[in-house]
Amino acid sequence: MRFSPSLLPSHVLPGHLLPSHLVPRLKGRARRGLEKGLAAAGLGLVKLDPPDSPAHRAAERQRTLQRQILDRHDQQTIADVEALNDRYRSPVLGSLRPMDLFRMLGECLDPTDNRLGCASQLTHSLQVIEAMVGDGVLDDDLLLLAFLHDLGKLLLLTGEDPANVVGTNAILTPRARTGLDQHICQWNHCEFGYLRFRSFLPPHLSWTIRYHGLKDTNPVDYMNASDEQHFNGIMKRFRHYDTASKSIDIRPETRLDDYRDFIETRLPDRILF
Repeated sequence: MRFSPSLLPSHVLPGHLLPSHLVPRLKGRARRGLEKGLAAAGLGLVKLDPPDSPAHRAAERQRTLQRQILDRHDQQTIADVEALNDRYRSPVLGSLRPMDLFRMLGECLDPTDNRLGCASQLTHSLQVIEAMVGDGVLDDDLLLLAFLHDLGKLLLLTGEDPANVVGTNAILTPRARTGLDQHICQWNHCEFGYLRFRSFLPPHLSWTIRYHGLKDTNPVDYMNASDEQHFNGIMKRFRHYDTASKSIDIRPETRLDDYRDFIETRLPDRILF
């Protein structure tokens, strides 16, 4: 069975969970084919609870909270970005070993990411790595990005408004091909990670961390030649795995300690975070 996203109801958008009662009741190979097609469209199935149940009411509260967080993020202004940059010029958590920072990701959940559900950011990083390794991708730069790209979401554990940590970032300044670093983007975990890592990462990696959450899928009208090289190279390769590997069902067999030697070789002994 081949699945086409055009068959979906008009109110269901990519990136959402799709109620299971809206799709055919299939079994075996046909069911697996449908689920694979849904995943390719950025969708996942969810069984809805009865409207009068406590679980349904809790889910409605969660969806309302998600909308509120993302709405607040979308309302960020240049003044808000400047204030956040001032707030986080200095470390928040102090000097920590990289392995300890990654373990903290196990406590960190993005309240707006339905494609991960209640999976932690550490689980997400390990999902990305397993997807890469499964495709035979053994590029050290991509593996390091899998660990580092969402480390800025540790701000969720500090009391910061989630609207300043999650969501995708719009470019707030007028279009001009002067280079992304000459523009101001909305602020979230991407910029926080960049501020913490730029002193020791090579430019193409710190650039990818800084801009992997851009709302524009191809913000070429703001880029210079260096941006375009990074965007068409490492960014596109990384974004594929960052997005395609997300799942509420896949439990990685890979463990953080499997990559201890790799992490300790590629990163400083301690990071000011």
